Amino acid sequence: MRVLVADDHSVVRRGLRRLLELAGITVVGEAADGLEALHLSIQYRPDVLVLDIEMPKLNGFEVVARLRALNQRPAVVILSAHEEESFVMRAVEMGIRAYLVKSAADEDLVPAIYAVADGRCFFSASVSARILNGCLHQVLRPLH
Repeated sequence: MRVLVADDHSVVRRGLRRLLELAGITVVGEAADGLEALHLSIQYRPDVLVLDIEMPKLNGFEVVARLRALNQRPAVVILSAHEEESFVMRAVEMGIRAYLVKSAADEDLVPAIYAVADGRCFFSASVSARILNGCLHQVLRPLH
């Protein structure tokens, strides 16, 4: 499996690379900003793109949108410090199947990569709770 890592913090990128390589996953490249993530994704065509949302030049959502406009659809794992429902729901609406908070990345990243590569979803526990609460709110609203 071939993975591209995109995060604007070099220490995070290096740590993610090391974590993935120890798990036997090939990291084909690292991007420090969204524009570089877009170009490296086009060049290397990774199976999975591990992507921070807030990056210089292009944010993670813009990278995904531009790749899809080019008919490139790597599986995407969002890795973010943001747990707010608006970020999570935007990712879900874009068809992104994995959303991890950075505080849980060390234990969730490898399973998330394998899940999205296999066409399944994977969300950090706190993100899953937000999605479930949002769904329940929508379902229960008409009952009030």
